[in-house]
This record gives sequence, structure tokens and C-alpha cells, in this order.
Amino acid sequence: MYTLQQDGFLELELGDWKDNRMYRLLAVDHGMLSFIDVKHQQWPVVLITNPKDALFLMPRKENFEIVTESTHVRLLAFSPVPIKTVKIQIDNEAWVVCRHVEGPLYVAPWSPKMYKIGLHTIKAYVRDEDGRIKLHTQPFSLEGRKLSFEFLAKFVLMTNASTFFKCMFWTFNLVAILPLMLLRMVHYCAIKKHIISKTGGFTGCFYLWIRKLWTLSSVDRIFWPTVLYPIYLTVGPWSVGFIVEDRLGAIFAWGIYVDGIFLPGSFTYAYGFIQLFTFQLPLIFILANGVDFRVRCLMEKEEPSHLVRVRLHLPFIVLLTLQVIMAYFFWLAYGTLAFLLGVLRTWSIVLAVILWILTLHLPERCAWGAAKIWSHKCEQESVSTSNAGLSAFK
Repeated sequence: MYTLQQDGFLELELGDWKDNRMYRLLAVDHGMLSFIDVKHQQWPVVLITNPKDALFLMPRKENFEIVTESTHVRLLAFSPVPIKTVKIQIDNEAWVVCRHVEGPLYVAPWSPKMYKIGLHTIKAYVRDEDGRIKLHTQPFSLEGRKLSFEFLAKFVLMTNASTFFKCMFWTFNLVAILPLMLLRMVHYCAIKKHIISKTGGFTGCFYLWIRKLWTLSSVDRIFWPTVLYPIYLTVGPWSVGFIVEDRLGAIFAWGIYVDGIFLPGSFTYAYGFIQLFTFQLPLIFILANGVDFRVRCLMEKEEPSHLVRVRLHLPFIVLLTLQVIMAYFFWLAYGTLAFLLGVLRTWSIVLAVILWILTLHLPERCAWGAAKIWSHKCEQESVSTSNAGLSAFK
């Protein structure tokens, strides 16, 4: 990933050597920095230093007139065996054979005046003694026209990652907590004011999920653990273990304590955000679906088919599997103690399993509150009970 920072300097991220076997070849030609990222064992290697790649121009830091006043195209060619052929082509003109100066340096005469306007393309063809061929193409502009970097690269490299993930952590924490709290308050008001089955006329996906989340918020044994877990992530330790070799430490959202020393966290918020985004929020919807399913089964007194049960359990199994994999990698990184005391990864698995079991075995008395709001059958039963009471009174 590459980008031009606001101070006029390039930020150039290189793929890691351990996993990608990438290295970077840089050259400074009359004050103009050129580079190319190369995969190990790919030969020949070609780097055009003049004219410079239009994507990597630094107008505020380099004297671009050097290129417009130059007399030769210059490039570097490397190979473990002797280079046999080096030639260049500008736009769709004829190929020009380059002259070997010394070492890896090759040059070819050119007239910059012919390319002063617009964006152009230069190609370099290199063949070594073993017959390996490299064709390298890059754009150039002599009027200072600069190409744009990819949006994702600019966003990642120009954003303060610590601030971004901190904002995302708090945002998703609020998203995981506030809607459920709001629905619980609305539910409480609806029960107190006896607003029964006023929502039955609405349809659609939005209505469906409002009903499911409302139902979840009305069940204490599911609601409170679901809400308190993200709250805990903001204050409590995520894990305790040997963060550094032979040094006991504790990981919090805002940083890490290691051997009594506080290390401000730059990416701890990123781990919390990922946990909320990939686990907590999906779990809330899965639990809401499960609670709603259980309530409907209790109200309708019908046994669901095997296919319906598979569709119910499958999202939870997938989510739990992904979390187990992430917990496994956490164990590899920080050891057994951190794994066992890991609220962020390990304990969240245990909590999810317990909540899912509670959801599937929800007693009828826990479902009555939501059923009074959303179930037409419950409304009919309530009306019948009231009428029966009046008849008995008479």
C-alpha cells in the first residue's frame, strides 16, 4: 500500500518478508527517488529511474525540472547471470536498445520535449543469459500530472489508526447496548400502560427484527448478560497472562499493564472493535432470533421440523466456530494462562453457549411479557380470561 502524506512525503508499505518474501529496490537519481517491490527469486529485476513513475511524484520535495532537462532514459537491470538485452519503448513508438554504462546501469537517448503534454507510458524489456524475460511498464508525466492512489490504501495509511479504532470500538459498543436498553424501556412502558398488540399491523424485515430484539430485551436471563458483556469490555481486563516472556500483564481496552508498567494501547481498541463487530453483534441477532423462535413455539404449542431446527442452529454454530478459531490463535500468541483468563476470546465462548442453551429452554413464564405485546393468540387468551372473570363476577 502506498500514499502521499499531507506533508509531501511518500508512505510506502512493503509486504512482509516472512510470509510474502518481498523486498524493495530503491535508487536516487539526481535527487529523484525511485523504487520497485520485488518477489524473491524473480529475475531479472528492472527499475526505471528516469523518467520517474508518475504515481510516486513528490512535487513539494523533488526538483522535477531535472527530468524535463535530461538527455537519457536511465534504468537499472539486475540478474544473477549476465544481461543480454535491454531496450525501451515509449508509448507505441519503436523499441530503442539501451547502452550499458557500468554495473546495472543502462541508458538510452530521448527528447523530453516530445512528451511535455499528457500522460505517457514507458516499457522496459530485459532478457538475461538464461532466457528469463522481464517486461516492466510504468506511466510518466513531464507536466507534473500526478496519479491517484487507491482509496483503501489512502484511507488506511492516512488515518490515525488508534483514533479510528477507538471511535469504532465505542460506536459499536453503543450499538450493542443502547437499542436493547431502549427496547426494554419501551417494553416496560407498554406493559405498565397495557398497550397490547398495537404492533400487529406492521410487516416487513424491519418490523420482524424489531420484534425479535424486543423479545430478547424482555427476557432478563438473556438481556442482562448480553448487555453487561460489552459494558465489561470498556472497564475490565480482557485477559491476564504472560504478555511478555516471564512478565505477567493485563490487557485493557485503553492499554496494557506489564509488570506494573502501563503501556498505552494503540491497537487494543482494534481487537475490541473486531470482537464486537464479528462476534457480539451477530450473537445479539442470533439470540434474538432464538428467543423469538422459542416464544412462538411456546405460544403456538407446535413442534418445529428438523429443517427449521437446522436453520435455527446453523448461524450459531458458524459464529461459535469462528470464535473458537480466534481463541485458538490467541492461545498461540499469549499462552495458556492468558487463554484461560481471556474474557475477550475464551469466556465469550462460554457465555455464548450458556445463553444459547438458556434460549432454547426458555420457560413459558419468561415468554409471557413479550407474548402480551406481540402475540395475537395471547391477546385473545387475555380477552377470554377477562370475559370469563366478568361472567363469574356476575
